[in-house]
Amino acid sequence: MNLTGLNSRIIYSLKRTYRHSRLALSRKKSSPPVVIYQMGKVGSTSLFKSLRKADSAFEVYHCHALTKRGINDIEEAYRSNLFRKGTVHEHLIHSQYLRQRLNTQDDDQRWKIITLVRDPVAREVSAFFQQLYAMYSYSVENELKNKSKEKVAEELRELFLHKFSSYQENNKNWFNSTLNWFDIELKQVFEIDVFSEEFHKTRGYQIYKAKNADILLVKLEKINLVSPRAIEELLGITDFKVEKSNVSSSKRYNEAYSIFKERVSLPPKYLKKMYSSKLSSHFYDQEELSKFRSKWLVE
Repeated sequence: MNLTGLNSRIIYSLKRTYRHSRLALSRKKSSPPVVIYQMGKVGSTSLFKSLRKADSAFEVYHCHALTKRGINDIEEAYRSNLFRKGTVHEHLIHSQYLRQRLNTQDDDQRWKIITLVRDPVAREVSAFFQQLYAMYSYSVENELKNKSKEKVAEELRELFLHKFSSYQENNKNWFNSTLNWFDIELKQVFEIDVFSEEFHKTRGYQIYKAKNADILLVKLEKINLVSPRAIEELLGITDFKVEKSNVSSSKRYNEAYSIFKERVSLPPKYLKKMYSSKLSSHFYDQEELSKFRSKWLVE
């Protein structure tokens, strides 16, 4: 490792320690922690910011992993930024800090957990576009200078199906596993199996009682409709509203995302795998799944 890389590691380590200390000092022992805890790309940033704004009495955290393996996977996934630039990602800091609290077992309060589920194909596509340039050095803006939108759409389809989806499946990325996250993260940490009891698909949310936590699970597609009632049931906050944040249409990859949605048709075999999964059939009814499929079958 060169001197620059070593210095970046030291900077990252110092920043991490400092931010962990600040979180510990700001801890509110009079109220339980509220943790937005879910796989990435399911609309959690908007919920996190809205909760922080709604009631300052709660400590509100946002993370994608609380298992040791999940946290290690996130560090590995972000390694180039963590150690090359000394970048500190807030959700990773929250994961590390909350894992320490779980390890010490000094909390006598019931944690309040909020987790989300989303159309699994939409989540995969959103994750693909967030990582498109970082993983494949593919800039839609540059490609469109010399290629038609149809050609770019064809290349995006190939990247998504034959590189990104294959990578996701073969590498079994722990913290970002679309179909298995509830088993490999939530179940491991809080000893609750959300698949062991029927989910209220029409209502769109459910509260589970774990040994040391109350867990609210919400379908992203219904979050605006149900969040006022669901958040009041969990936290007692009235008139809660989710304010949009981190929306794909406002990001740099907006044009790429639009081209994909409008021009790319995904193969039935892939859609069958995703929509016949345990996750899809447990949280969504057949009408919802049919609508999801139609979005990815471009005529």
